[in-house]
Amino acid sequence: MNKSFTLIEVLIAVSIIAIVVTAFLNINEESRFLIDKNLKKLQISHISSLVLLNTDKNDDKKKIYLDDLAKSFDLKDDLRRFLKSKKAVLSYDLYKTIGDEENSSENNATLLNIYKQQVNIDGKTISIYRIDLP
Repeated sequence: MNKSFTLIEVLIAVSIIAIVVTAFLNINEESRFLIDKNLKKLQISHISSLVLLNTDKNDDKKKIYLDDLAKSFDLKDDLRRFLKSKKAVLSYDLYKTIGDEENSSENNATLLNIYKQQVNIDGKTISIYRIDLP
């Protein structure tokens, strides 16, 4: 008697291996998609931080070119070109004023102002709230 695998057994083993390899490739592709998606979110978050932390509420510019903000940094050429292609739209609005109710007739009744600052980059909007003491 010859001890060997039949053709059916070999075909079943090959098909099982193919299914397992296909499943691993699919998981790898999904993880690459999620990694790319998270990297884009992180990139927008970093760019928004650059805009929000380096602008003043008294700035009358509504559209900001990011390479203008990054002039003080030592950047590589490809990063500088990337920032030059991006434009941020900035809005700065008074959200709420908190004051002393008893002394509302006086000019110094305002205790603090809360501003909502938003930056829109590539259709994504990031918001922060700032508190200013008058």
